[in-house]
Amino acid sequence: MYEDLIKIIAILKNLGLSLKNPSEEWNYETRFFLQKITYIAKSLGMDFSYNFGLYLNGPYCSSLANDYYNHPNLVVSLKSDYSLNERELKIQKLLKKEILSNPIIDKHKSEYLEALGTILYLKNEYPDFMDDDIFRKVKELKGYLKDRILIIALNTAKKLNFRDDFLNEKIQEELELWDKAED
Repeated sequence: MYEDLIKIIAILKNLGLSLKNPSEEWNYETRFFLQKITYIAKSLGMDFSYNFGLYLNGPYCSSLANDYYNHPNLVVSLKSDYSLNERELKIQKLLKKEILSNPIIDKHKSEYLEALGTILYLKNEYPDFMDDDIFRKVKELKGYLKDRILIIALNTAKKLNFRDDFLNEKIQEELELWDKAED
């Protein structure tokens, strides 16, 4: 699965991010970020063989953990010769536009990524769940997350899963109103 780590590193490198050594005990934030951003990228269609389960802090994959523990220098240096294809570049742009550029990321990065990852996981596992069902389930699992963060994450998940061919001017205006309300 080393090849999958190289793919996610290519995305992070292209986004201009920097990460700390994930194998050092105090760098939990790096490990957390890698787990969540990889799951979110996978849920958007990135071709990874990583299998995620829902754990205490959202989606988690032990083989991804093995990869970054076994190759911490790749994570720190963001060294990757992998060239992203057109679909992967589109996913990278979505990650930047809808997630990493969201104003909430500055003050509530971990909570937001945990909420978003969990929401996307539940939407995948329970495709018939309505937004209210997803919200209740996340509150049940993660009562410590603020409603405001959950609502923003739920709106982000809707945007990420929204097909462009359904996006007309009226819907775009409504999405912009919701974006303003989130700020």
